[in-house]
Amino acid sequence: MKTLIGEKISQKELRKAGKKAPPPQKPIPSSQNLATLVQAIQKDSRDLMLIHNVVKRFISSERYEGAIKHIKSAIILYPEVANLQFLLGATYCKARRYKESLAPLRLAVRLNPKFAKAHYYLWMVHELVGIEQDGHKHYKIATTLNPDIGSEETFTSWTH
Repeated sequence: MKTLIGEKISQKELRKAGKKAPPPQKPIPSSQNLATLVQAIQKDSRDLMLIHNVVKRFISSERYEGAIKHIKSAIILYPEVANLQFLLGATYCKARRYKESLAPLRLAVRLNPKFAKAHYYLWMVHELVGIEQDGHKHYKIATTLNPDIGSEETFTSWTH
C-alpha cells in the first residue's frame, strides 16, 4: 500500500507491528467529497487506504489539522508502522510546525533505520530549527541510502 508521501506500508511491516492488514480496497473515486470519506472512516477506522485518501484530501486543501487528526488515529492502531510516523512528521512540515515534526520523524527512522526519505526530512527540519550537527548526520545517511534523494534546489522549494 502506498502512502501519501509515496512510501509503501508493506504486509510484512504490519505483521511486524502485530497488526493484520485490512483487505485491499478499491481506490476511492476523486469525485467523493471529504465529508463522505470521513463518514466512511467512522464506520471502519482500520482501513489504511481509506485513511490515506482522507489525509491526502486534507493536505491537498491545506487543512493540516484534519490530516494530523486522522494520521494520529491510524498511529493508535498501528504504532510500529514507520510510514505512518513519517506521514505525521511530513504533515507537520507541510504545516510549518517543524519542531513538532521531529519526534515522529525520529521514530520513523528508529522503526526503519533504512528509511532514506525520513532521514532526509530530518536533515531539512534540523537545518530549519538550527540543529545543524544532527542534520548533517541524517543527510549523510539519506544520501548513502539513496544518492538521488535530493538537492539544494529540493530543499529550497520545500521550505518556501
